[in-house]
Amino acid sequence: MRNILLTFCLAFLASTAHATTIDFEEFANSSGTGSVITQDFKLTSTGYSIEPWYLLPTKSYNWSSYDVLTLEKANGELFSIASADMATIPNDLDWFPRITITGYRSDGSTLQIYGIGATTFGSEWTNLERIEFNALQSGISGNSIDNIVVSTVPVPPAIWLFASALFGLLRLRKLQRPAQ
Repeated sequence: MRNILLTFCLAFLASTAHATTIDFEEFANSSGTGSVITQDFKLTSTGYSIEPWYLLPTKSYNWSSYDVLTLEKANGELFSIASADMATIPNDLDWFPRITITGYRSDGSTLQIYGIGATTFGSEWTNLERIEFNALQSGISGNSIDNIVVSTVPVPPAIWLFASALFGLLRLRKLQRPAQ
């Protein structure tokens, strides 16, 4: 019984989420098309560059206007987002630019906010399959994102409890078999 309890406790501790900050400091200045994978997350847009860019002083992921940036786990797991630093360069200085951020959740629902600068996401931004950063409004000449704070959604503790109970029942059944 003690072993089962210990197994359950270790499984529960292993399933807790750990926040990861995605930044692009480890990349050489570069540009390309398609996807970039860093820290088990995949960022996809038609074209990108990774370099310091106008409003964000450190290396950041930059994508063009009239494009959508998609963020998802490289292995397809669900994740949560806490914050991100975003910037846009408007063509018209009197126009206030913003990025439309849409989160697609595992239950089929969507979340949407508008962001610019240091954007904080609420606690409902969890169980996400992917997020799209959309700056398709006219008047924007480019977009940038850096310091994306994300975490993998842990396996619910109820699953670990069920698994340990099932293991215990199987063990009990084995112990109750008559000796041959």
